[in-house]
Amino acid sequence: MVKQILKSVILLGLVGSLIGGATFATWTASTSVSGNIANTTTLTVEAKRDNGDIYPGPMFYTQDSEGGPGDVTGYNSTGLWYPGRTVERQLFLLNTNNQRIPIQMTGIKATLSGLNSGTPAYNEFIQKMMFKVKFGALDVTEQLPLSSFLLGVPIAPNPALIILKGGESLYQIDATLSSTANDNVQGISPVIDFTITVTQA
Repeated sequence: MVKQILKSVILLGLVGSLIGGATFATWTASTSVSGNIANTTTLTVEAKRDNGDIYPGPMFYTQDSEGGPGDVTGYNSTGLWYPGRTVERQLFLLNTNNQRIPIQMTGIKATLSGLNSGTPAYNEFIQKMMFKVKFGALDVTEQLPLSSFLLGVPIAPNPALIILKGGESLYQIDATLSSTANDNVQGISPVIDFTITVTQA
């Protein structure tokens, strides 16, 4: 009987915390994919691309020379984009906390370099370059234009996305240049990277 009452109290406490929510603080941290580690008090996370290369660098780049830090040459560049082309990249997210704090991705934001803002090529590219984030068979985001990712895309909480201490998750980012993209994007060399936001789960 005592066990049953204790279970009820714990369950009610859990339901109360889910409904109230205001009494708990959660940590948040952000890190870019280019090999950085974010640290917010005790919440740390590392994000990196997984193309088999050992150097940090952006997720999508058209030339190998853009793929590594400083003078280091990357590889597995996308080459020039053309309408209808899709390129996939793997994203590793690691929970590097020294405390037992579970985390999950709650946002993703893109950065774009190599194009001048406001030009016809820039405007066409950010509207016609489409991205989708996946975790296994789960669509983490719907397919959205780069313009949305430049502003930041929130990710709904999902138990499947929780990463325990020392754990890692492998995401896939699909990039597709729409078949309706016009000639303004011919020959451009954009570099696209992502900043990942995680929150204590």
